[in-house]
Amino acid sequence: MSYDLCVIGGGISGLGIAKEAQLRGLKTCLLEKSEIASSTSDNSLRIIHGGFRYLQSADILKVIESMKEQESLLKQFPDFIVPLPCLMPLNASGLKSKVPVSAALTFYDVLKFLFRAKLKRGKVLTKEQLPEISYFSQLKNSSFLQWYDALLLEPKNFSVFLAQKLSESGVDLFSKTACLGISRKSLGYEIACNGGVGDFLLSTKMVVNAAGAAITTIPLEGIKVERPQIKWLRAFNLVMKKQISSTYAIGIESSSGRLFFAVPRGAYTAIGTEYLPMTDNSPEVKSEEVEVFLDDFNSSLPGYDCSSSDIEKIEIGILPANSAGTLFSKKKLLVDGKYCEVVSTKYTTFQSQARSVLDTLLSK
Repeated sequence: MSYDLCVIGGGISGLGIAKEAQLRGLKTCLLEKSEIASSTSDNSLRIIHGGFRYLQSADILKVIESMKEQESLLKQFPDFIVPLPCLMPLNASGLKSKVPVSAALTFYDVLKFLFRAKLKRGKVLTKEQLPEISYFSQLKNSSFLQWYDALLLEPKNFSVFLAQKLSESGVDLFSKTACLGISRKSLGYEIACNGGVGDFLLSTKMVVNAAGAAITTIPLEGIKVERPQIKWLRAFNLVMKKQISSTYAIGIESSSGRLFFAVPRGAYTAIGTEYLPMTDNSPEVKSEEVEVFLDDFNSSLPGYDCSSSDIEKIEIGILPANSAGTLFSKKKLLVDGKYCEVVSTKYTTFQSQARSVLDTLLSK
């Protein structure tokens, strides 16, 4: 079987790249060693960020990209992605206090006007103006930030929808198919695969390796990429049976300085995200690590008092970080000829990343 492009990895990154390739008229296939979007992509906190938080680091380009991509996703997929009102207590002083946050909101609103983003404007509320959230009554904060992001309702359903659309448009999807190795040939690349029909070979003009933590385990022949030192982290969220709010996502900082997000998940609440180094190449989360996380969150929201018995589910993913343990905040494309590795992605920018990948490969 011969293709213009073979994408390895059926998470949201791989699906986005296959979607963009199909739009550009390329004969495309996608390989996934298990089920489509069954790993990290299915264990997201599900927030589609509009970039407001990046103002704190003055990364204006990232703010604009996130804002534009959030707006695009809301328009393209209204059945899967919806507006999400958010609240965060503000400090008495510093960058997260009333005056600088109000200034940031004004600047953000100017950007929204320039780029025609339609989500409601944010504002600073007094305690008396807060919506009814019982756990906020014990907080000593006098002012609160209200802003709007977006929420992906069901990552698995969204990924299945994208996969179905790809299949209907002629993209060949190989689930439960492992990539055993990639070799450069005179006219492109040969990919050794193992799936339901046993071992087989694919030939392709271009390859995108978006296999997440498995990127470094796939043997390469005749291909050289200069990878940064990658430190893989276990990322986990806790889905709790105790609901904080049925409507609002909550951003709140603990006494240790950790910022938590608590996101409505039907009758439950998803709290995240914790990042820990990989141990023994396993993403498993230990009970004592969960207890530390819960204790810190409880200290940030008096009265919630959740315990391990309140956990409905632990969502675990594996994410790339640099040698210091800091998550890659921007997409990284590692290229050798028409072979490309995608090291990181986010739901918010999975389509803009796909455009960057195809632009890069087709320019060579």
